[in-house]
Amino acid sequence: MSTIVAISTSPGVGGIGIIRMSGEDCFEILNRFFVPKNKSKIKGYSIKYGKVVDNLRKYCG
Repeated sequence: MSTIVAISTSPGVGGIGIIRMSGEDCFEILNRFFVPKNKSKIKGYSIKYGKVVDNLRKYCG
């Protein structure tokens, strides 16, 4: 199954943004740019509060 990502928040200014992901590689991809507030393991079929971070330098040298 392909991995898909979609923004679930309506356009505009807001305090929280929601990103939905599914597929076999979603956790591997998610760990590249998301840091959860609570450091517990991220499970499927759940919601997690945290920050999206720019780790581009880490993966591009």
